[in-house]
Amino acid sequence: MSPSKRARTDSLSTTKKDHSNESVFKCLSEAYCEKHSCNSVKTPSVMQNAGKEHADTMDTGKEYDKKMLAKEVMHPSLMNCEKVNTGIKDADGMKTAGKVNTGIKDADGMKTAGKVFSILKTGEKLQTGEMYSEKGEKTEKCLNNMSIQHNGKEQIKEHGKNESSGEMYSEKGEKTEKCLNNMSIQHNGKEQIKEHGKNESSGEKTIPSQYDKDVNIFWFRNGIRLHDNGSLHNASQNTKGKLLPIFIFDGETPTTNLCGYNKIKFLLECLEDVEQQFQEAGGKLYFLQGKPVKLFRILNRHFNLNRICFDQDIEPIWLERDNAVKDFCISKKIDVFEHIGATLWDPLEIIEANGGTPPLTYAQFCHVTRAIDQPPRPKEDIDLKKVNFLELSETLLEELNCFPSCPSAEDLGYKWSGEKKVFKGGERLALKYFNRRVISEKEAFIDRSFLPNRHNPDILCPPKSLSPDLKFGCLSIKKFYWEIIDAFEEVNKGSPPACYLIVSQLIWREFFYTMSANNPFFGEIERNPVCIDFPWYKDDEALSKLSLGMTGYPFIDAGVRQMRKEGWTHHIVRNAISMFLTRGDLWLSWEHGVELFMIHMIDADWAVTVGNWMWVSSSAFERALNCSYCLDPRTYGKEVDPDGAYIKKFVPELANFPAQYIYAPWTAPLEEQEKASCIIGKDYPGPMIDHDKASIENNKMILQLQKKVLSKYKREPDHIKPSDESEINTFFRI
Repeated sequence: MSPSKRARTDSLSTTKKDHSNESVFKCLSEAYCEKHSCNSVKTPSVMQNAGKEHADTMDTGKEYDKKMLAKEVMHPSLMNCEKVNTGIKDADGMKTAGKVNTGIKDADGMKTAGKVFSILKTGEKLQTGEMYSEKGEKTEKCLNNMSIQHNGKEQIKEHGKNESSGEMYSEKGEKTEKCLNNMSIQHNGKEQIKEHGKNESSGEKTIPSQYDKDVNIFWFRNGIRLHDNGSLHNASQNTKGKLLPIFIFDGETPTTNLCGYNKIKFLLECLEDVEQQFQEAGGKLYFLQGKPVKLFRILNRHFNLNRICFDQDIEPIWLERDNAVKDFCISKKIDVFEHIGATLWDPLEIIEANGGTPPLTYAQFCHVTRAIDQPPRPKEDIDLKKVNFLELSETLLEELNCFPSCPSAEDLGYKWSGEKKVFKGGERLALKYFNRRVISEKEAFIDRSFLPNRHNPDILCPPKSLSPDLKFGCLSIKKFYWEIIDAFEEVNKGSPPACYLIVSQLIWREFFYTMSANNPFFGEIERNPVCIDFPWYKDDEALSKLSLGMTGYPFIDAGVRQMRKEGWTHHIVRNAISMFLTRGDLWLSWEHGVELFMIHMIDADWAVTVGNWMWVSSSAFERALNCSYCLDPRTYGKEVDPDGAYIKKFVPELANFPAQYIYAPWTAPLEEQEKASCIIGKDYPGPMIDHDKASIENNKMILQLQKKVLSKYKREPDHIKPSDESEINTFFRI
């Protein structure tokens, strides 16, 4: 397999370059605060596996000497670079390729797990240390009568072999099973004796080898679907090996440890839907627990792993996990296929096309992506009924800590706290709602409009949002993009041609993904090179009031309570919460807001969530701290909900308040409060902060910081910012 120039590609062999200290971001935030220079984390590149002889450095760093190939045969699946001395060449002359199909493990519980592909002649013996039976007799005859797998063909030994069953016999016709079960091999220079499947040195039971089974692993992560799944294509279309679909609960994938009840329920519903589709095709999706490398190591002891296939997770918070998997695959000569499935383009390719740094504005991002070309079309569906699935034994399932079926939220340690999730997860349901969405979009195109959900928002009863489905990959982003583009072209017959404007929400998503790609500190302030370091307040009491929806501002509280109960809010509501927490009122760090959203919002993508919070707080994506506009929580929601129905639904204390007071109930006369059975300050809190005073004070602090920056650098520094005022107005819908 030829190497790729990037770590994350559709197909790559498994080699990773060292991280570089080269600054990808050029320390963009240096203009705002005298912070450290940033070191970017380079994603690993790959190198070619095919045709390489075994001179690679393995886990222990020991190098295999090509000159010793005639005497020492090393297989890549040796865990600690141990060498198996065979004393012979294999059938190819000098190349190592082997694994001895003896059906036993070594004394370390199959850590060497190797196979030596060689053709033995009568009278030859393996120099792995002498081999003995229970009584101490040499088992040379047994070895001389065994069968060896070589290049996919079984080589028949002399002295009587049962060709139909593959059983092995000695000269007298006796099965050699006992001999094989009592053989010894050289491991780390010491002879280990096997006795009826027991490891004498550790007392551990051995597990019969299944190395006659070649396996391709399909590792579900964020792309929990079967349609347009390049990783499924890569895993299932390799005819050498059975397909093993897995999902790993490692406390991180595909969420993080910041995950609430609604979010984990949605994930499990997505997995249940895919599990059912596999079952209908005669297969099974296995749900494992543990760290990926540990689980792959176990599987590699039992099977000959050909390849591990998964979708790219471009967000740098996953880099350590993925690099560990790739390093393991390098040491075992397992191919890795990493497919671009969560985004329209490969963010690393966009950065490369832009000269090695991310585009600083949305307009620049659009320009670069147009130069790259359109995103690829969705892939054809796989006919699962034609796929050869692997079935794992009960013993192995126990070793892998595998759930018998898709677990419940409670199985994973989550407790219900009154949540009432309104969105149900699953690929087939997502496709159903998506088809309705395409019809709605096409009707808007006919009416010479676009983005109907954004232009006519209904924050109380929104149509089925597809953002959770895109987050978990139940719906392909490429399918979404191309069906909207094709619908526009169908309606307008190419005049005007389709453009990014009709799918702008998807393009913004790509923009934030690209900005985070090489920045592992994208989600924090201190080490983030694209973030302005504001002197935010620290106020735990104020943070607690906002987190519980008890600020005294009904529109803010309704949004927080909906988020905690249902796991979702409209974009307009999110903007109001974000500005209130940060530069609008409370002057608290946006990091708190990211954590709150990541826990409770079903659709919370790390990169997109962080990017939006930095934008609204003016910590990044802002035009040189020009933050004169501030949302007023007393009026912002009136444009889309003048009667306050949204507030009355999620803040039931105010259900009887008249519309004229619903956004600022403390202004209602006492008589009105009594009529509504809600006394402000008693039944519902008064405003926790004076918005007019806070916004004025906060704006002064921003202007002071702006003046300091511009006086020091004599110009507006390069940084991430809106392309023009229209972008700001569109973002906040003003």
